[in-house]
Amino acid sequence: MNEHELRTLLNGVTLGRVTRRWFIERMLALGVAAPLAAEMLASVGVAPAAAQPTFTPKKRGGGGALKILSWLAPTLLNPRLAVGTKDWDASRIFYEPLASYDGDGNLVPVLAEDIPTVANGLLARDGRSVTWRLKRGVTWHDGKPFTADDIVFNWQYVMDPATASPGVVGLQAIERAEAVDSHTLKLTFKAPTPFWMAAFCGVSMIIPRHVFEPYRGSRAREAPANLRPVGTGPYRCVDFKSGDIIRAEINPDYHVPNRPFFDTVEVKGGGDAVSAARAVLQTGAYDYAPYMAGVEDVILQRLEAAGKGKLDFAFGGDITHIQVNQTDPWKEVNGERSSIKTQHPFLVDPAVKTALSLLVDRASIQQEVFGRTGIPTTSWLNAPAPYAAKTPPGQFDVEKANQVLEAAAWRRGPDGIRQRNGVKLKMVF
Repeated sequence: MNEHELRTLLNGVTLGRVTRRWFIERMLALGVAAPLAAEMLASVGVAPAAAQPTFTPKKRGGGGALKILSWLAPTLLNPRLAVGTKDWDASRIFYEPLASYDGDGNLVPVLAEDIPTVANGLLARDGRSVTWRLKRGVTWHDGKPFTADDIVFNWQYVMDPATASPGVVGLQAIERAEAVDSHTLKLTFKAPTPFWMAAFCGVSMIIPRHVFEPYRGSRAREAPANLRPVGTGPYRCVDFKSGDIIRAEINPDYHVPNRPFFDTVEVKGGGDAVSAARAVLQTGAYDYAPYMAGVEDVILQRLEAAGKGKLDFAFGGDITHIQVNQTDPWKEVNGERSSIKTQHPFLVDPAVKTALSLLVDRASIQQEVFGRTGIPTTSWLNAPAPYAAKTPPGQFDVEKANQVLEAAAWRRGPDGIRQRNGVKLKMVF
């Protein structure tokens, strides 16, 4: 698990005290700089010293059982057929990508030996191909070797229309995938491809050819391994009941030395976000619970008062926002309303859009609705930090909004509603 995965994992989740300490140690082992790690250390009574010792595990296992309550219960464990975060998160216990991302968006090798760059000659300067050198000595949970042929198969499996894989978007830029040798993969793209890492990195996890090849295409959803994964990851599946529970045991042949830490992992599904938070923060029945974003902060604070656990936040790129119709819903084109061939009579006007932005009280929404679970923003691009847009903070100014509309000749009518050329500024929200 790398820094990015840790931060994603901690996004609005609850952690029990023992589990929380392990996460901190893992962060330190990864070299995660002080702000987040120091804050977490302080919360479990460890002083954030100037130089914390690096946590280096001496053996595999020894961490006991990790109990997770995921109220958004996973329903299948094939990352190539997964349709949402809950299934990807669950699959990641068993399956791995070539590389993942750290907190700054940099690639970190997982099944790859190293990261392709122009400098090391593995990434073509014209963006039309990339070569991956694979880590040697990696085996699937059934003991079969992991090779470049497995990745070629993943491309073939996903791109087969009969498979109907939701992951086709990340791989459709590839023209050809070929195994140069058993541990070297070359991907050739149809055109220059800046986001070449979309293929087989992050949630684009790799499944084994020898297990899934008989179920390629129209039989994809019949594969027993959809519910009984055979991966390269740190844990092996013991039991999985769709929408209910996952039980996993340590993989004794995991390719990362002295990993993983926990001996077993249990993921229990069902319930709702509030009850999941209560099971960690108030009763201590579980160590960890994800997907807390929809719970009001006042409820979370009340549950935290029990002292059994604490909420941690790692903000990502998703935003809560209002989208306005850019087309005309009152005009039909070939029987279609809001046709792309039309324009809205006033929502495309820059003055109106500026006024609307000035009338959103972001700070109050954050303070009164989201609390600690939200940060005001005026940008679509908020993470990772090196790429976040440096936009000014949102301004709430009713008078300025009025001035902008006046300057654009939107005048108040007898009914108090602003209008121009017979068009009223009247919306349904």
